[in-house]
Amino acid sequence: MMQTRVTVLVRQPDVRNNIYAAAKFCTLAVALIVSAAGTISANAAYLNFQNTTVALGESMSAEPFANRTTADSLASIIDLVSPTQNEQHTQTSHVWVSGGSLELNFAFDAEYDLHTLHFWNYFTETYDIDDISLQFFNDSGALVGALAVQPVTGTHLGSEFIAPADYVLAFPTNVRFVNALLTGTNGQVDFNNLGFSGELSQVPVPAAFWLLASAFGVLSCTVLMNTPQLPRDALFLIALGGLGS
Repeated sequence: MMQTRVTVLVRQPDVRNNIYAAAKFCTLAVALIVSAAGTISANAAYLNFQNTTVALGESMSAEPFANRTTADSLASIIDLVSPTQNEQHTQTSHVWVSGGSLELNFAFDAEYDLHTLHFWNYFTETYDIDDISLQFFNDSGALVGALAVQPVTGTHLGSEFIAPADYVLAFPTNVRFVNALLTGTNGQVDFNNLGFSGELSQVPVPAAFWLLASAFGVLSCTVLMNTPQLPRDALFLIALGGLGS
C-alpha cells in the first residue's frame, strides 16, 4: 500500500522584528517621559493683562489719579502686548499721581521665575519716577525677595512716544505676587507701563512619573539582553532611533 507523506509548513511570526518594535517603543516612551519632565517649566512669558491683575496697595485712596479713574489707570499699566513696544504718552495712556507716591499690587496666574522688569518712565525730571521698591511673594504669601530699582528717565522718541527700559531682577524664584511702591523726588509719579518677564516656576515631578520611566527602561533593556538575534549594543542604536522618530 502506497503511503503519501504530506508536509505542512507553518510560517512562524517574525519574532525578531516584533521584539525590536517593542523595545523601540519602550525606549521612545522613556525619551518622551523624560523630555516632558524637563520642559514642564520651560515656558517664557511677558506678564501683562493676559496673565496678570493689578490693584492699588493698602496705602492708597480709592481714586488717587490726577487725570483718569482708577479702573482706567490700572488697566493702562499692563495693557501692552510686548515688552519691546513703544507707547505714546497721552491723557488716555499714561498713569499720573500728583503730590504723592503710588503703591501697586500685582498678581500673576501662577508662580514665575522673574528675570526682567520692563518700565516706561516719563521723559523729563519734573514728573518721572525716581525709585521703585519691589517686594516679591510666593503662592503662599511668603516673602521671597526684595529689590529697589532707580529707573532712568524715559527715552523720548518724538511725538510723545516712550521706549521701554529693562532692568535685570535678581532674587529667589517662585513669585506669584509683587508689591511695588513708586515714588518721585518732586512728588510726581508719571509713567506709561510696567511689566515683568519670566518663566513658569519648576513644578515638582511626582515620584510615580519617574517610576513609570524606570519601568519602561527596564523592560526595554530586558527584552534586548534576552534576544540573541540582536547585538548587545542594540539599545544604543534603538535609543537613537526612538529619539529621532
